[in-house]
Amino acid sequence: MSRSNLEQRFKKEVGKTIHAVIYEEKLKRAKNLLATTTLSIQEISLMCGYPSLQYFYSIFKKEFGMTPKDFRDEN
Repeated sequence: MSRSNLEQRFKKEVGKTIHAVIYEEKLKRAKNLLATTTLSIQEISLMCGYPSLQYFYSIFKKEFGMTPKDFRDEN
């Protein structure tokens, strides 16, 4: 099965692209770790596969309207 065929079948079955599902799962994991651990935000960023802390902050704020630090402080 080719990559493009797999991607098309995945989207048809799940309703989202593989990339979108991975993006959502990484953010879900980050939120969980922020709320339930005392790991540093840098460690969480790396554990969730973000290439830099700045990029993690940017994506997190874009999705949730607050920084990871603000989210942690509220939870």
